[in-house]
Amino acid sequence: QKCRICEYQAPFIKRICRALKGMNRETLELLIQEFYNMGKESVEKTDVDMEALKAEISAIKGIGETDEMKY
Repeated sequence: QKCRICEYQAPFIKRICRALKGMNRETLELLIQEFYNMGKESVEKTDVDMEALKAEISAIKGIGETDEMKY
């Protein structure tokens, strides 16, 4: 039986689909849990300097503040 998703995807996506289809339930659950944990850990990190980010965005022409638009 052909996978309709894989049919239209790039070759590396097809390989991933085949690998996922070949996994048993326990292995797939562990993989999904690992992806979840990686995302959860990355969200918990607060390495962003918000003031520096604001300064960078403000410096972008057409997006940042101008003399005409001060908030």
